[in-house]
Amino acid sequence: MLRSPLGDDFIFTALSHKDPIVVASAIRTAGTTRDVFWVLPLIGFLSEVRYRQQAKKELLGYGEGLISILKDLLEEKLPDVNDARHLPALLKVMNSPKSVLLLFELVEKYYSNDLILRKEAFRALNTLKRNFP
Repeated sequence: MLRSPLGDDFIFTALSHKDPIVVASAIRTAGTTRDVFWVLPLIGFLSEVRYRQQAKKELLGYGEGLISILKDLLEEKLPDVNDARHLPALLKVMNSPKSVLLLFELVEKYYSNDLILRKEAFRALNTLKRNFP
């Protein structure tokens, strides 16, 4: 899908709109594009209870390719730790050895001092082990 600067501006504006319905629609639109460009803004909504489920749904729509996108993104720019704490919840539903590796990297390399993220990562690893032995 081709991106246009006008479309990007429209989605960015809608993502910060005061009306929650408009924001939810913008999250859905950004996710529907499946463009790497929108992954970080969508991650930003994981720490907002009102939009968490919608953002998670859209991010999971990227499929297993999301794991590689997240890895590249983490190398370039770390998301806010409050948002990153929700990444294990995404990774625990992906039946992939790459998700296991990324969970370990989250706690060892990127956010080694955050105990909350560490706890969530280990929970996700346990879920993966249980659901995908």
